[in-house]
Amino acid sequence: MPASSGDDQAGETAPGRLAGDGQTIRDVFEALTTPTAATEGPEHTIVAANAAFRAFAHQPDPLGKPARQVFPAFPQQQIADLLDLVYAAGEPFTAREWPVEEERYMDFTIAPWRGSSGGVRGVLVTQADVTEQVQERQAARQPPGPAAPSPGRESAAVQEAMLPSGLPVLPRARIAARYLPAAVKDAAGGDWFDAFALTGGRVALMVGDVAGDGVAASAAMGRLRAVLRQALTLQSELAAVLAQADQFAAGDPALRAVTLCVVILDPANGEFCYATCGHPPPIVAARSGTARHLSGTGARPLGVGTGPLQVDA
Repeated sequence: MPASSGDDQAGETAPGRLAGDGQTIRDVFEALTTPTAATEGPEHTIVAANAAFRAFAHQPDPLGKPARQVFPAFPQQQIADLLDLVYAAGEPFTAREWPVEEERYMDFTIAPWRGSSGGVRGVLVTQADVTEQVQERQAARQPPGPAAPSPGRESAAVQEAMLPSGLPVLPRARIAARYLPAAVKDAAGGDWFDAFALTGGRVALMVGDVAGDGVAASAAMGRLRAVLRQALTLQSELAAVLAQADQFAAGDPALRAVTLCVVILDPANGEFCYATCGHPPPIVAARSGTARHLSGTGARPLGVGTGPLQVDA
């Protein structure tokens, strides 16, 4: 038998050396004290769950089941909606001291699980029981810290987490944004904005509103935002982007009658096109200090199916 070269041996052993052999990985995963699970696809079918997770979910065999079936006891916490949000937007979400049962609290992180192509294949869920810490603090009558929000504030954190964490820096444009919820209650909703660079130096500016309150509205907002980002990255014509978003919204009951204002700006020459899909039109402010409303394009809200969407240049 011919001797293998050093390169051949390295190639054969590299996968095992990087992560360990399959049985060892399974044993380690099963022994983790942190409840951990992985789901796949938009239905969030559970494809991996260690012993700690199975005990937490009271499910001895959750594999192959959708998350909504595994968590039937937690509808008010809307954990499945959070999975939708992370899967659609491709951005992680971390919760602190989230109440999952009466007098029981968990910290958890939901992160996108990407396949070899870079697309979101599913989500990874890791969590920790922090009930004891919460009860100790409550017994000592210590005020909760910034990492221990109420369920309402945690819902608002969902919305804030899905808004852009940064704005594009461009050589010919300055972009700034500020989000100020009108409601005084600590509740999430479907209000949102976004701004990101496109090819050719252009920039997309968007603001919109998904009907409803709570995590479900924020999750719907995350789905639409992800679709719009993808469409604007791949399409050069705003009308085609709106048609794609309209079709997507029509197929999702949570996205019916979404209002949207989107502007595509070229900072190099100041030219732009825009559409007001049931949303108030933009305001253009001049250097002289004057400002004017643009005309509405007359386009209807997304997802209501009443004709083509209008775009103005």
